[in-house]
Order: sequence, then structure tokens, then C-alpha cells
Amino acid sequence: MRVEVDSMQRIVLIDNHSPYGSLIFEKDTTNNHVAVYQDSEDEEVRAVFESLDESAYFKQVELIEGLEQVISLLKGAS
Repeated sequence: MRVEVDSMQRIVLIDNHSPYGSLIFEKDTTNNHVAVYQDSEDEEVRAVFESLDESAYFKQVELIEGLEQVISLLKGAS
């Protein structure tokens, strides 16, 4: 796994085994939200996922807090 910022300034969590399983975090700085969606190798599906209407849409601060909780739970599970 690796994390990159793509040419559209989206944060991409890349699955090295299957790049189309990547998670994309797209910042909506106007509304202080982050859209999260999964990439797809199917061009039509990818276009739909990239729509903010077809993604999980979080307030930025809530996403950060939620991810911190996920990290804590994952660390506790090992």
C-alpha cells in the first residue's frame, strides 16, 4: 500500500495488489468536506464514483476523528 496525491490533488490510498481497489479522498475546500470513494477499472463505474453524489461525503474534521478511531481500533486488534 502507498499514499499519493494525484494530478487533481486528491489523496489516493493505493492497493499495490490491485490498483483499482484504491480509495480516493477528494477535498471540497469550499464546504470543508471530503468525498471518499473507491476507484474502479471500469471507466463508466469510475465516472459515477467520482461524482460527489455517489461517494461518502464527510465533514473534514469528522472524517479525521473517525479515521483516528479506526486506527486506534486496528492497533488494539493486533
